[in-house]
Amino acid sequence: MRAYELGREAAWEKSRMHHQLTRMCKRGLVTRERCGSRGMEAVITAKGLAALEQAAPSHAQEVRRLVIDRLTPEELDRFAGIATTILENLQADQPPVQQWRAGKSIKG
Repeated sequence: MRAYELGREAAWEKSRMHHQLTRMCKRGLVTRERCGSRGMEAVITAKGLAALEQAAPSHAQEVRRLVIDRLTPEELDRFAGIATTILENLQADQPPVQQWRAGKSIKG
């Protein structure tokens, strides 16, 4: 994804995104690749994808502990309906974004 688009999606200022990408590049999680004459793309590496996949289960477990497990079945049904409405509206408002798992977007 182009770095400016990533910053816009994260609602981060340009300098904050630059510093975060620099840290992630140093750790080998992403690379920066030239895109056009002036643009840069942030590309997840194989190491970055592995780190993401390793973090996902514990993140999901913590979300479940802090949110899902604290709701009654009725509250969970209402929450699911609300979340679906929000996601549908967010998707309708956004242009398609390149999938992070797309074969060409994973380097390393």
